[in-house]
Amino acid sequence: MDISKKLNNDGFSLIELVIVISVLSILSAVAIPNFLCIIRKSKATAALSAIINVRKECIVKELDDTNPSFNESNLNGYLISDYDGGNRCNSSNQEIIATPDNNEDLPTYIYSTNTGSIKYTFKGITGTDFAKCLSFICDKTFNESKSENSVLKSSLEANGFVIPDTYVERGCSAYVIVNGPTWEDAKQNARALGGDLASINDKGEHNWFAKEFSKDKYGYDGDTNTGDPSNWINLWVGGEYSKQTGKWGWSSGQEFGGDGFEIVGDNDPGLGVGRGTDSFDPSVRSKMLAHFNHNKNENQHTRHGEGEGSYYVDATIGSSNNTRGIAEIDTCN
Repeated sequence: MDISKKLNNDGFSLIELVIVISVLSILSAVAIPNFLCIIRKSKATAALSAIINVRKECIVKELDDTNPSFNESNLNGYLISDYDGGNRCNSSNQEIIATPDNNEDLPTYIYSTNTGSIKYTFKGITGTDFAKCLSFICDKTFNESKSENSVLKSSLEANGFVIPDTYVERGCSAYVIVNGPTWEDAKQNARALGGDLASINDKGEHNWFAKEFSKDKYGYDGDTNTGDPSNWINLWVGGEYSKQTGKWGWSSGQEFGGDGFEIVGDNDPGLGVGRGTDSFDPSVRSKMLAHFNHNKNENQHTRHGEGEGSYYVDATIGSSNNTRGIAEIDTCN
């Protein structure tokens, strides 16, 4: 018998193939998450080094430059900029921020030019122990436990004016729906939670707002805002017109469009032709109501945006039948 010929002709049996595939699947399940984790940690480490270098650069330049700026970094997964979206060492709020593309996977670093300190924020945790911060990135237990702050959720929902099962988190903010019915009532309830009526400060948050609060879970009986079909959800947000400044701002005290993003533009809450109300007197209609459409291309309001999650803001006198508000609570401070 030619043994070598037999060995050369023999292939894998079905059982052997199943075993090999099973082993490869197990190795992939372990190796791929670890590989992705190493990539994320590498991005976060590079961003931390970059903002430390920015601090050194700004300290040197502030000694001999009346209008210092730092060199922009070409980072993978991060953008480093001052509060105004530029690269000035003396930004308007004295902060330079390394912002990740995805703050669910990566921490944010904040350099205070006033104190010279750097801190991180990640999934509701703020601190200066960067070794611990980097360890969180690959800590499965930490990430699973921070997917929702159950203690905060329970604490907020213990208040009778909070609508149950409306808790949601994004970045350093937690949101719940609170009772009104007026804008002032909703603001008072939001502040009783240690927060305020929600503000919208950048394009990403604007898009998230549109998709999140158009969901059916935020709908409620008795919402009878004039002019909107019954399938629209109407919720107070923190936009408020100031007679003193003649501008719109947020009830939390933040500047309207202060992060380089105007929710509508020209310091006007979307009330020109084709945007909500075509004419208004801001000294009377001085509060902001958001209208969320959770049905696609169904009525005249699709002129404000197509598809699920489209919405617009409208100035009103601050009273509306049974209208609720969106409360925003800072979870990083």
